[in-house]
Amino acid sequence: MKTTDIFKGKEIETSSHESQRTPKMLYINIDERCNENCAFCVVKGENRGKFGSMSKEEAKRIIKDFINSGGRGIVFTGGEPTLRDDLLEIIEYAEQFKMLHSISIITNGTRISDEKCLKSIISADKRNIINFCISLHSHKEKISELLTRTKGTFKRTITGIENIIEKGIKLSIYQVITSKNYQDLLGFAKFLNKNYPEIKDITFAYPFPQGNALLNDWIFAKLSSLRPYFLKALKFLSKEGYRVNIASCGQFPLCTIPGFEEKVLDPLFWSEENISGVVGEKSFHEFEMVSKEWVDQYKNKSQECKKCILNKYCQGFWKKYIELFGFDGIWSVNQKSFQGNKIKPFLKNDRQVQEIINKLKEDKLNLIILIDFIENCLKKLIDYLISRRVFAVIIYKNRILYPF
Repeated sequence: MKTTDIFKGKEIETSSHESQRTPKMLYINIDERCNENCAFCVVKGENRGKFGSMSKEEAKRIIKDFINSGGRGIVFTGGEPTLRDDLLEIIEYAEQFKMLHSISIITNGTRISDEKCLKSIISADKRNIINFCISLHSHKEKISELLTRTKGTFKRTITGIENIIEKGIKLSIYQVITSKNYQDLLGFAKFLNKNYPEIKDITFAYPFPQGNALLNDWIFAKLSSLRPYFLKALKFLSKEGYRVNIASCGQFPLCTIPGFEEKVLDPLFWSEENISGVVGEKSFHEFEMVSKEWVDQYKNKSQECKKCILNKYCQGFWKKYIELFGFDGIWSVNQKSFQGNKIKPFLKNDRQVQEIINKLKEDKLNLIILIDFIENCLKKLIDYLISRRVFAVIIYKNRILYPF
């Protein structure tokens, strides 16, 4: 079934893609209503009313059509999806489709601080395929409620987290990094590690310049300031075995996180392949964060960026950020300053191709600085990188041979 058929009657925004997509996951913005008013919320401000409140019947129709067209995962978002009294009925309906493998609920966790609310969701989850993603923007009550702009919510979110853990349900944490919480990133990581060791999945995001974020310039932090704090947190979380991602809608330039570039690249490319987009009552927009149109609309690079060896992988950064701070904290990475896995080989026979492959770190960004090579062996190496989806930059005499 075509996208235009599944989302018929809605305002449809499509994007260009380098290859044909067969996405398996769909975000359903079931309702714009929320019991918080986060300073960076993308569905508030100028976006208020864009998605609307989806009827129960429409939610069921979309779920049915999406799964029948090959979909395997549903993500309920908003607003705050747990405000919907009919969410349980929609979950029960979705789980009738055996090809559905997962249901995720993105929530601030305040309603599931009420055990009755959580139990009712669990009772609807007959197949045990639900997981939660809870937004927690600080481990400090004052800062959390400054960002959510709603008093009394911090303790309820914490209770919601504890209730989910007690029930043994899979849980991840989502935090937007702002001017008010970036200095606490390591403390936040240690807080989670000490108090909730069951949680091993964390996503960070820089504010996406839409909605409320455009009304609150104070939330944006300078990259030069937050960088050392973020790196300390990333090193700690890596050491402790966490799965850390940077959200596709809230990325950083690669030069901001040396040695952790995959935290941007992995989610971006995974989402491009696997996420259909976001649908509401009124509109549908495809996953767009890798499209040239989207990058051109929201991001920019300096002249120095064009000299960077990571230029082909990096999208640059928000035009909104550049408006506020110029290119503060953004600089060109060269062979010497690159902090990831470096390999300096000859590439002139099959044995040397294999030697390079053996030295690659497939979960990191690699820099391959060729001493000498022949075209046939270079092609074999590049074919391997593409087939295994290994991120690498190949350089010969200061000329970038890959990515193209």
